[in-house]
Amino acid sequence: MAGNSLDIKGDLCNYLQVIDSGKFATSGPLNGASNPGLFVKGIGKVGLPLSERDAADLSRASHEAPFGKGSETFVDPTVRKTLELNPSQFELRNPAWPSTLHEVVGKVAQELGVVDGASSIRAELHKLLLYEPESMLPTLSTSVIILSTSSTEKAPGMFATLVIALPSEHTGGRVIVQLRDEEQTLETQGLCDFGCAYLAWYADVNHSVSKVESGYRLVLTYNLIHQASGSSRVASILSDHKQNLDKVLALWSKQDREIKSHSDYVYEKMVYILEHEYSEANICLDHLKGKDQLRTRYLSEACQDQGFCLFFAQFEYSQSGTVDENEDDPDWADHLNDADYHEFLNELESNWKLLTVFQSDGQQLAEDIDLEEEEILENADFTGIEPDEEECDGLTGNEGCTATHFYHRTCAVILPRTRRLNFVSVAREINVREYIATLLSEMQDEALSIASREELKKFCEMVIDAKKTPQKPRKGSVEDSYSFSWRKEESEIKGLSRVSDEELAFVGEATLRLNRPDLLEEVARVASRMLPIDLFPKLGKGLTDRDVSLWQNG
Repeated sequence: MAGNSLDIKGDLCNYLQVIDSGKFATSGPLNGASNPGLFVKGIGKVGLPLSERDAADLSRASHEAPFGKGSETFVDPTVRKTLELNPSQFELRNPAWPSTLHEVVGKVAQELGVVDGASSIRAELHKLLLYEPESMLPTLSTSVIILSTSSTEKAPGMFATLVIALPSEHTGGRVIVQLRDEEQTLETQGLCDFGCAYLAWYADVNHSVSKVESGYRLVLTYNLIHQASGSSRVASILSDHKQNLDKVLALWSKQDREIKSHSDYVYEKMVYILEHEYSEANICLDHLKGKDQLRTRYLSEACQDQGFCLFFAQFEYSQSGTVDENEDDPDWADHLNDADYHEFLNELESNWKLLTVFQSDGQQLAEDIDLEEEEILENADFTGIEPDEEECDGLTGNEGCTATHFYHRTCAVILPRTRRLNFVSVAREINVREYIATLLSEMQDEALSIASREELKKFCEMVIDAKKTPQKPRKGSVEDSYSFSWRKEESEIKGLSRVSDEELAFVGEATLRLNRPDLLEEVARVASRMLPIDLFPKLGKGLTDRDVSLWQNG
């Protein structure tokens, strides 16, 4: 392996790691905050600071708040006694309150390191919560919560939770927030006797609330939502970070162009594990959080300027190994399955994989792409971290009992644009329509047109090869120079062999844009049935708009 390749990997990781921004949680007093003018249906005006009488009225008007556990939602007063009102049940009538809200959103945006500031955030009112004495949230596991449940992301584009504690004297009710091995405690006790306080944390942060020991804790909760910012470039990029990333990507690109033989190692792609976790609904450049957003904005800029692609993906690392067994215990297998996870006696195998790959705008591109360990930047260390899942195989002959630990993260994937076709073609599943749409869009860009056109042509040929089955020439047909007999008989491409006839129609449309009647004929020949009828008007338009001689001679 070439020394420069190692420098590229280390430098890229280091340059990204030094780009820092904000915290994962924040809190503080809201000095001079307006009274929200709380009005509850069935009660009327609620005075602040909250009195015992108004607290009792609120309690009667409220319902028990559910809590999330995994992908499920529960209501269990023995676990969580918090009461809530939905926005339809109350109003904030003071016309000065929106100004207070705008102020706190600005503070939170700055302290959490939101790249585009408060202008990129919308605060959506979610609940009014009342914590009575001895009510509490369950203390959650210290493991990272993967953002795969609707109970975490309560609205499209949601990236953080904002809590505004209203004037109400209380003790207890601390919020403990955790992200991986970092922990913070956010306090409202002592800040809300006569005033307001704010707390905020990113949506994937693991959090719990301690018991309210006396008094009442009354809070408004808001979902903080990224507003679409389009494809605008970052206005506040610091030149040193950008120049560092430009430099390392330019070196990588130079090595990729100058490779002389297969013995010269050049990375085809690199994977950078992000700080936060994201659901598939929110895995795009505009919806990333804190350090992730700032780092990937810099990286996106550098990739555009240096001819690289930036994707996001759900990453899986799996380890299998032998675990302890007790043959004298007749219920050993049941006890094993009841445990959270089991330490390995011996590690047998490790694997790295991209489960789902997305374009930077959040459109899914591919599924199931294998990785090499060398392609993962050095910020991926799972030592001492509990797995997200475990599968136990039980006793397997001489090997004893084996188990597999799975770790799931969200990552950025960086690769030269010249390697994109190779990257996509090895996927188990490919979104043919999305990939073709990307290439057609790039063909409108003068700087990318020639390379994207060639990539699209090769992709169409690869789809045809993957779908090809040996067959006799059609009656009356003549094999000619346009025949696909010169290409390989057996395709090793995994995902393209599953391309449907509906997806083949998009390939057919692409051949029209390429002025390649020979490829369109091959698309028709490999289809399992007649291509969709709505393709034929487009074929007629292609004959009208393009060089008819190409089609006549084809």
